[in-house]
Amino acid sequence: MRKLFYVLTILFALAVSASAQTVRVGAFAGFTTAPDHESPNLFQDTRRLFPGVTASVELPFAKRFAFKVTGEASRTPQLPSLFTTDEGEHKPSAEVRVFPRLEVSFGRFFGAAGADGFYHFIPNPDYESYSRSFGINPTATAGIRAGGNEVSFTYLFRDKGTDLYGYRGNIFRNFPRGIQAGLEFNRLQYKERNREGYVDSYYETDNVFKFSVTKSFGGAK
Repeated sequence: MRKLFYVLTILFALAVSASAQTVRVGAFAGFTTAPDHESPNLFQDTRRLFPGVTASVELPFAKRFAFKVTGEASRTPQLPSLFTTDEGEHKPSAEVRVFPRLEVSFGRFFGAAGADGFYHFIPNPDYESYSRSFGINPTATAGIRAGGNEVSFTYLFRDKGTDLYGYRGNIFRNFPRGIQAGLEFNRLQYKERNREGYVDSYYETDNVFKFSVTKSFGGAK
């Protein structure tokens, strides 16, 4: 699946260099909750807050198709114990996420295939540098656009390196002057691990909520 991620990203970069595109930049704020198995409360154990910046580039082509890449960066990863466990001494100091996808539209409805890639930057005192941990989830998306609104559902297929999988829901609302507000909910399951080879025998379940505001430049507003 890593090959798919690399191919999509390279094709997108080549297309952007040759065509006009819509660019969005903005910021987001999110929090992660970790409900236990005995309570379905989505907001139980609200323990991690993470602000960040986001940017995306969209390239429409062949009438029905569009290629899009969204990037996010935050000093606090949304799943900070994924590569270190809760008991790990050295926690990640930053995270970068990249989401390339190919989209096809049928009137108001659309579908997309792509990938979610993520990097955790973990301090490595032994080498006075950073240890980078990486994962990729292939994704499938379906959604609808109407009246300046967009609603979509995305399934994240399992990443073999982290056992991470889950689903995501997004709602976007467009406003004048190219402003867009977004709400996002993720339900993610994964097994914590560390760099010494330890892997939990059970799955953690986290809920991730995000609110974003972006501004578009170029292309359709």
